[in-house]
Amino acid sequence: MRDLVDGQDLTCRLNGDRTYDREVGRCALDDGRDIGAVLIGQGLCGRCARFDSQGGYVEVQRAAGPFRGEVPGYGTSH
Repeated sequence: MRDLVDGQDLTCRLNGDRTYDREVGRCALDDGRDIGAVLIGQGLCGRCARFDSQGGYVEVQRAAGPFRGEVPGYGTSH
């Protein structure tokens, strides 16, 4: 993550959801790339259906293939 964002200004937009004491949203790099899409595309994380109710990451996850790491029950990709 440090290598991806080092030296850049990020733009983050919260969507109003919360998980525990954290706010949920999306962040983009200077060049407009969505950080979540980059990480999913590189296989470093998987789509969390619970917090992607509009399906913005469905195609990114499909293109990347199934996430091979551990996914908590609430984050199961659909």
